[in-house]
Amino acid sequence: MVKFKFYFLFPYLVLLLITSALTAQNNRRPLSSEDLFFAKGHNRFVASVYVNKGKTEREYGSANLENRLGWGFSFTWLHTYHINPTLGFEWGLGYGAIPLRYYFDIKESESGDLNYGLLMYGTDYIEYLHLPIQMVFRKPITQKLYFNVRPGISVRYILLQELTLEVINTEPYVEIFDSYSTFDNTPRVNFNLGTGISWVLPHFDMLDFQLMANISPYQYIFNEYYFFPGTAYETFGRYKSKGTYIGFSVGYTFTGVRKMIKRARG
Repeated sequence: MVKFKFYFLFPYLVLLLITSALTAQNNRRPLSSEDLFFAKGHNRFVASVYVNKGKTEREYGSANLENRLGWGFSFTWLHTYHINPTLGFEWGLGYGAIPLRYYFDIKESESGDLNYGLLMYGTDYIEYLHLPIQMVFRKPITQKLYFNVRPGISVRYILLQELTLEVINTEPYVEIFDSYSTFDNTPRVNFNLGTGISWVLPHFDMLDFQLMANISPYQYIFNEYYFFPGTAYETFGRYKSKGTYIGFSVGYTFTGVRKMIKRARG
């Protein structure tokens, strides 16, 4: 059972205090027409896909665990506080999955005297929660198109502590692959950078397209694996991954401008 560490939520308390102070200060000045679009905080929902590659180290033996790129994904809610029309502050909460690569393709035993048929195995996914905290810099390209840059950090929390796996061929009955993985599920800080465009839709909400990168200084996945354990053809190695990735995201922003216009018109 995974124990949730409550200090993972501590940044929310800090952000709540900062936002309350900024909001109180911003409400003291009158709102001009050019501020209408950024008068209220925005809620943005983001779906992301990305590629990640770990590191494979074979210590002995001849079988190969292929070190291929794996596809990961995440879903994130973000709230944006607008300091001014060109600068904002964002925070949120999301869920994602880092690919854990177990890709191999075995057609026959190392000795050639046993035929296993075609055996292939792919990818598992390691789930995590993340808490992004970032700035957003906006520059209008046209009246309905904005270029933006989003640098920041995210606190990542792995939801799994360990994972074991066995792959067994039944005819003949031979254990082909065995692995044991442990995961660093202490909340860790990652560094994020995104850049893209935001398109203002006819009803004043926004559609975002963004290239993104995540850099992790910490190792999250620690895996030891065996091919043909206990036989003369045994192979032993390790697979590691920091969860660093590059990817693409699509986001939808609810601005609330349409409701403000309706209220202004009575």
